[in-house]
Amino acid sequence: MTSAAWTTLPDRQLLFLEPAQILFEDRAREKYDDLDELAESIREKGIIQPLAVQATDNPEQFRLLAGGRRFSAAVLARLRPLPAIAFPADLSDLDRKEIELFENIHRQNLAWQEEDKLTREIHQLMVKKFGVAVGGGGATSGHGHASTARLLGKERSTVTKALKRAEALEEYPELEQAKTASDADRILRSIERKNSSASAAAAYDKEAEVYSDEEAAKRNLAAGYLVGDFNELVKQIPDRSIDIVEVDPPYAIDLPSIKKAQQYTTLGYLEAQDEEYITFMTNVIKESYRVLRTDGWFLCWLGYQWYHEISTIIGDALDMAVVPATWVKPMQGQSNHPTARLGSVCEIFIYARKGNAVLQKQGRNNCFIFAPTEASRKTHPTERPVELMQEVLSTFAAPNSHVLVPFLGSGNTLLAANNCKMHGLGFDLDQGNSYRNGFVQRVQEGRIGQYRSYVI
Repeated sequence: MTSAAWTTLPDRQLLFLEPAQILFEDRAREKYDDLDELAESIREKGIIQPLAVQATDNPEQFRLLAGGRRFSAAVLARLRPLPAIAFPADLSDLDRKEIELFENIHRQNLAWQEEDKLTREIHQLMVKKFGVAVGGGGATSGHGHASTARLLGKERSTVTKALKRAEALEEYPELEQAKTASDADRILRSIERKNSSASAAAAYDKEAEVYSDEEAAKRNLAAGYLVGDFNELVKQIPDRSIDIVEVDPPYAIDLPSIKKAQQYTTLGYLEAQDEEYITFMTNVIKESYRVLRTDGWFLCWLGYQWYHEISTIIGDALDMAVVPATWVKPMQGQSNHPTARLGSVCEIFIYARKGNAVLQKQGRNNCFIFAPTEASRKTHPTERPVELMQEVLSTFAAPNSHVLVPFLGSGNTLLAANNCKMHGLGFDLDQGNSYRNGFVQRVQEGRIGQYRSYVI
C-alpha cells in the first residue's frame, strides 16, 4: 500500500544561470534533432522545464546533468539566464548518472538506437546499485529485466528486446543502419540464423569415425551442395548423365534492393546484369542440353520480362511446351507499383524435353498451388518451399532419377529430390557460404526423405 506521508527530497535549489556557467560534458544522448524548431519555441516562451545541474568546487560553475537538448537550443536562441535545478556537489556518481539517464529516456524523438542504449545503461546502473536479481522472475532482491521494465513503465519483453539490441549494436555495427527497432530485430534474427548455420555446418563438416545409416545418408545429401561457379563446375558433369535439370537463375532485377527490408540475408546473392543476361542464359541452356540424357527434362524459372528471349533459346534446342507451368500462391498479391499494377501471385517456369521424355504424372494440370515459405523460415531471398519442388520433380521424373540444380540458393530442390528418392547435385556461388550453411543445418536437423518447409 502506498504511504500517505509526503516525501522530502535532498537539498536542492532553483537557480538562474548564465550559459557560460554550465559545463556541458559527455552526454547519454548523442543526437539532437530539430534544434532550430525548439530554439524558436524557446525564443517565444523560454525554457518551461528547468535543466538539472550539479554544484562543483567552483561556486560559479555547475555540471549539466539533464537537459542537453534544451541547453543546446537555448544557446542557439541566445537565451539567458537559464532556469536550472541545482543538486549538491556530493551527489554520487551513480545518482548523477541516474538523473541524466532517466531524464533522457523519457524525452521524445529518441532514435531507437539511443533509446536501447539508454535502457541498457539504466539497467546496468540499477544492477550496480542493487545487485543482480536472484530467484528468477519473482525475485525480491536485486535488479533484473522486470525491475527495469517497472521503472520505465514498459513491458518486460520490450525491455529484454532493447537490452538484446543494445548488446548486438556493439558486436554488429551494421545494425545501426536499421531505420526502426523492428527492422533491427529482423536483421538480428537473420544474423543469428546465419551464425547458427555456420556453426552447425562447421561441426557437420568434421569427419567422424562411425556413422549411422541415417547420418551417412545426411552427409551424402549435404555433399550435393557445391559452392562454386556453374560455368566451371558443370564441366565436371559427364554428357547425358542427368535426368532433369531445374534452373532457377538470377532474374536480373536488382533483388537485394527489392528485398532489403526482409529478415533473410541477400549478402551472398549475385545478380546477372541486363546486358549480360542473354549470353549468360544461352550458356546455361547449352550446358544443360549437354548433360541431359536422351530422354530428359529441362525446367527453367524466369521473370515475365525475359520470356520471349529465353523461350526462343530453349525452343531452338528442346521440345518446349507452348504454355509454361505456373506456381500459384494463395496469398495477397505483391506489387512495387500498387496504384498501377495488380498484385502478382504467380511465377512461371518453362518445361521442355529432350528426345521422348514422358511425364510421370500424366494428365496433371500446369498449375502448382502452394503457399510460399514463411519469411521467418527463409534462408534465401528467392526460396521456394520444399513441398512445391517435391511436386514439381515428381511430376516430371521417376525415383532414382539424377537431378542437377545449377543455381541452388537455399538448396530446397535437393531436399525435395531426397524426399522423392532421387539423387541431387547442384552449385551456387554463395559468397560467404551463407546459403550452403543454412542448407547443411536443415539437412542435419531434418529426417531423410521427410524434409519440409511448412510448419505442421
